[in-house]
Amino acid sequence: MKYKVKMTRRARIDLQGAVDYISFELFNPAAAEKLLDDFGEKMGELAEYPEGCALIADSVLRSWGIRSVTIDNYLILYTVHEDTVCIVRFLHQRRDWKRLLRDEKKTNDGE
Repeated sequence: MKYKVKMTRRARIDLQGAVDYISFELFNPAAAEKLLDDFGEKMGELAEYPEGCALIADSVLRSWGIRSVTIDNYLILYTVHEDTVCIVRFLHQRRDWKRLLRDEKKTNDGE
């Protein structure tokens, strides 16, 4: 079965921010292009076999069904629902991404 792959608005902003940073701050547009190519490749892999990556070890994020796959120093954080993969964030590994996800959930739940 082939899954649909969707990205949240926040994940799109994350990806564009990473590409812009690599291109314009690090002055390495070739690396930015490679990141986009690798991202596209991973999206194809997720469409084929999204359960290939384990749930996050953190108990709270695990309960939300968050999984991750790595591209260089970045994490694609996603969930799987029926026939759809939803990419929720695209974050650098050194960021406090667990806190970011928890804080977003609290904000979205109105806490």
